Amino acid sequence: MDLSTRAARHGVATRYRSDRGEWVDVPPATVEAVLVALGEDDAADAAGPPPAAVAWNGDWLGQTLPFGLHRRGDTLVISAPRRVPAPRRRHWGLFAPVPGLHSARTRHLGDLADLSALVDLVVGHGGDTVLTLPLNATFAPDEASPYSPVSRRFWNELAIALDRVPEIVAAGLAAPHPPDRHVDVARAHDALSRALAAGRAGLDGLGRRATAFARFTTERPDAVAFATWRAGHGHQHPAIDPDDRIEHHLYAQWLLDEQLTALAEHARRAGALLGLDLALGTHPGGFDVATYDEFVPGVTVGAPPDHFFPNGQDWGFPPVHPRRSREHGHRVLREALAAHLRFAGLLRIDHVMGLARQYWIPAGAGPHEGTYVQYPLEELMAIVCLEAHLAGALVAGENIGTVPPEIDRAMADHGILGTWVAQGAVEALVETGRAAPAPAASLASINTHDMPTLVGFLAGADVDERAALGLVDERTAGAQRERRRLVRAAVERHVGSQDPARILGSLVGEMVAGPAAVVVISVDDLGLEPEGLNLPGTSDERPNWTRVCPGPLEDLDDLPAARTVFAALSRGMLQPPEGDRE
Repeated sequence: MDLSTRAARHGVATRYRSDRGEWVDVPPATVEAVLVALGEDDAADAAGPPPAAVAWNGDWLGQTLPFGLHRRGDTLVISAPRRVPAPRRRHWGLFAPVPGLHSARTRHLGDLADLSALVDLVVGHGGDTVLTLPLNATFAPDEASPYSPVSRRFWNELAIALDRVPEIVAAGLAAPHPPDRHVDVARAHDALSRALAAGRAGLDGLGRRATAFARFTTERPDAVAFATWRAGHGHQHPAIDPDDRIEHHLYAQWLLDEQLTALAEHARRAGALLGLDLALGTHPGGFDVATYDEFVPGVTVGAPPDHFFPNGQDWGFPPVHPRRSREHGHRVLREALAAHLRFAGLLRIDHVMGLARQYWIPAGAGPHEGTYVQYPLEELMAIVCLEAHLAGALVAGENIGTVPPEIDRAMADHGILGTWVAQGAVEALVETGRAAPAPAASLASINTHDMPTLVGFLAGADVDERAALGLVDERTAGAQRERRRLVRAAVERHVGSQDPARILGSLVGEMVAGPAAVVVISVDDLGLEPEGLNLPGTSDERPNWTRVCPGPLEDLDDLPAARTVFAALSRGMLQPPEGDRE
């Protein structure tokens, strides 16, 4: 059997279209290596029932199945509503990374109490949505990226609000230490570890608290398993005795569970959406990879070459095996979704096209030498619809960049909001003088965490950074600078001003004048921050993910563009979603 036939049997692409629409032929060695990683066998052609199937709206061979998972012979049937819950009104709010939030009570970096305060601030201005970056556990303090979690089911202990824990307060807390320009993650982790140790030691003297912790350890064997694994992996603070490490990490997860539950309830009572973010993958040395057998060794996930990354990107985490995922009822995705949707009223799925295909890079190959592998899109969409229905939550997917048409069609079919960013839309001003508004079924924003801030975008700061770090050659950087100059000039003509605050206010006004279901503005843009939070393709070259938000929460209203943006948002977001209008 020839290579192309074998590849087709297993959903491995031998060619794909680039971001310019041109066909790229995949090296045969790449296809062969990916087939080896998949464990090529006769399973793709095996007769008999499929390992998984979908019953949309419960309709299964003339039966009506309750929503959920059902075993029918050798097939796991996913009975799911065809669409996720729809917004009943328009929503607007703010985006901010939790570590970067700070206030008069902040100790080293932001925490869940700061996120709760941001909910109150947004609601006080008439909004109802707060969106943040992934809050999952990482190899802190050695790993700053929230998109490299050790698990998508457990939470980052750095987010614990220490002054909301009775036994830690009783043990004595150091004075607040608001961060400078960038948070010191190592210092924060040291202070947190010492506080957790003191709190855990004092817990036995608090009967109700001790009982609640004991109940958590009994009811959550998954958390015990995570704590046991975490006690033997990653940075362990020297103040924690090796015999106490399991309880230390279990105690941290209990506090996070308590505080996330309280935060979610606070948001619900305030009529607000707490927006969480689901990362695409997990750290190759993390808990999820160690405990699920669906992950594929010998390959990593990334992205092919494009305009901004001519050499492609290798994100470093292993993919989930499509067939083994089906055999296990897609539990890797299902359990990650369920963990987030315990708390989220809005869930953003990063790189949602990963439900349809992922770009695999064999070990030893460069990012430009990978290829796409297909995933069972219908089944994975059914899992998303089912979990969102059970939680009553809205779902948005990041579908910007090179997105296969089937993912956009599936998102529309299943009611998942798309991602729309003004920075991409204003590019059209150069050629046409017009920028199309955000569509109704979208989460609209000025940018994303992987894009420059508005001020940085207008100045081309991201282009300069890429050139300085050698991510693009000077010729490419020159072309990108010229293009950005044209875009900036077109934006300034469109708005009638060169003032970044007025430009931001105008773009926000246009977003809310359109029909977008959700509009979210970054706190960085309210403060006209010039430095991007993250520069994709970098790690140690620059301090990604650690920059603080401009201004403390108490002074958020005084940020340069805050009043203009809040006024534009509250004026424009009063009408219902487009589908509910008369």
